[in-house]
Amino acid sequence: QQRLVINPRPLTKQKVLLSSHNDHRLAMIFLILKQVITEIEIDDTSCIKKSAPEFLDFLQTWYYYSKD
Repeated sequence: QQRLVINPRPLTKQKVLLSSHNDHRLAMIFLILKQVITEIEIDDTSCIKKSAPEFLDFLQTWYYYSKD
């Protein structure tokens, strides 16, 4: 019988730098994740403007309403 056991480390409040590698998909998902894990810092989100310039406005509106 095979199984996978994951023992996560305790959460810390240290900043974590994530690199988007100039990929709008990574930058967008990192921004969504940052709404939950505020310690995340993203190196560059300007690549989002190329494919989805309205995303940041959408994210702010979505986050505002999801907090209620």
